[in-house]
Amino acid sequence: MRSAFARHASTAIAAAAVTAAVVAFAPSAGAAPTIVTVNAGNTIGGIGTGCPVTITAHLDPYSNTSGEWANFYDNGTYIGQTSEPHGGKADLDFVWTFTATGTHVIRADTFTGRPPYPSSGSITVTVTTGVKVGSVCFALPY
Repeated sequence: MRSAFARHASTAIAAAAVTAAVVAFAPSAGAAPTIVTVNAGNTIGGIGTGCPVTITAHLDPYSNTSGEWANFYDNGTYIGQTSEPHGGKADLDFVWTFTATGTHVIRADTFTGRPPYPSSGSITVTVTTGVKVGSVCFALPY
């Protein structure tokens, strides 16, 4: 007859083996934005209202970018979606024009079509009044 210690030890070893197997064969996590950026493009002085910006969700570079898409939000309000990684990179771009000054939290939720999703990333930016002159914008001091 086995001792209580031996029974508990073998149970613990079996549980550890099952846990290791589950972790080893678990589906990979969805592609998470490693960073969200806002590029002011032709705007001088920062980010201004009325001046288009490019919001980019830079996804996990080791992800399979086929079939992935991102939803973009400004202060929690849905502003649009994109689904085309570009340049052989896992980057999803969305062009947006701010209409209000102040602090904005830009969030990108990415979906891979398989759980777990969405994965999110965000950035906080300050938007000032923008003045558009031809193809150039000027963000006025706050």
